[in-house]
Amino acid sequence: MNTSWAGLDKQIKKKLENPELAFYKIQNAAYKFAFLLVPISLPFLWLLFFWKRGLTLFDHTVYILYSLSFVSLLFVTLSLLAYIPGALSLLTPWWLLAFPVHAYFQMKGGYDLKPFSALWRTPMLMLFAVFGLSIFLVAIIVVGVAG
Repeated sequence: MNTSWAGLDKQIKKKLENPELAFYKIQNAAYKFAFLLVPISLPFLWLLFFWKRGLTLFDHTVYILYSLSFVSLLFVTLSLLAYIPGALSLLTPWWLLAFPVHAYFQMKGGYDLKPFSALWRTPMLMLFAVFGLSIFLVAIIVVGVAG
């Protein structure tokens, strides 16, 4: 490893000597810091509504918590379906659409938006979700490896 930071390089080499332990520590960091997804997501959601009066960070926080709850339940359902042979492959088109469809209707209802307004915000929200998840994944990997 060559990150031009000698201390970090040493930590990474040490952790990679036992990859199972490193993976366990990353998993441990993921569930411990999962709530960080809320403050990571807030600025991105704010960008979709900063000109709209009457919305506060509290409104966005509630939206994010509901979205994260839905995604958690979706993953639990998918985990249970994984025990049924062929179920995931049969349902793939549907579960891939579940989050964007849910986000559209949640945004439309939660923010009292017109259909077109919610429709253009939904793909932007999906893009922002990828950015936020990427930031979170990098953070937990760094914490898992360095910690």
